[in-house]
Amino acid sequence: MPKSRGSYGQHERTGDRPFFTGSAPVVRGSNEFTPPKQLLLDLSEEEATKTPPNVPHSIVQIVAHMHFWQSFMLDLMQEKSPVYPDNEEAGWPEVAADQWPQLRTDFLACLDFLQQLTFDEKALAQEYKPGTTVGYLICDAALHNAYHLGQIALLRCQLGLWPPAGGKGYGYW
Repeated sequence: MPKSRGSYGQHERTGDRPFFTGSAPVVRGSNEFTPPKQLLLDLSEEEATKTPPNVPHSIVQIVAHMHFWQSFMLDLMQEKSPVYPDNEEAGWPEVAADQWPQLRTDFLACLDFLQQLTFDEKALAQEYKPGTTVGYLICDAALHNAYHLGQIALLRCQLGLWPPAGGKGYGYW
């Protein structure tokens, strides 16, 4: 993989620790936070593309970003040798409002696939490069998604779209 370029670039993954089998709740959401499907499924194209004042990204842009990196990590796991982006903007693909339904479906399908991998001890222990396992990549994707899913929950509140369909949601909002 390419080395760091300027102020943005590749972070070396060292000191890898095993990712525990059955950690699907970390990937899909659990009692600690609203599951991704619940956060996303009830949003229309119009709602997903709204951006409140002084906020840099809409929900659809955040999901496109998460999907970009989730797919990138999946490509690493499958030894497809994806090219690391030259800059931060490359990890924020442009997406049109009419692409929202397919983007949401693709993101959630990729998330489901990663979730299923958490039950496969052999797959989790597999090294995609020396010292870094598939389990580590899944954990990395889960942490990245958790950060941005929290942003989406807050955006939903700011847009008057809380709670999501199917319940009150989690937390104190």
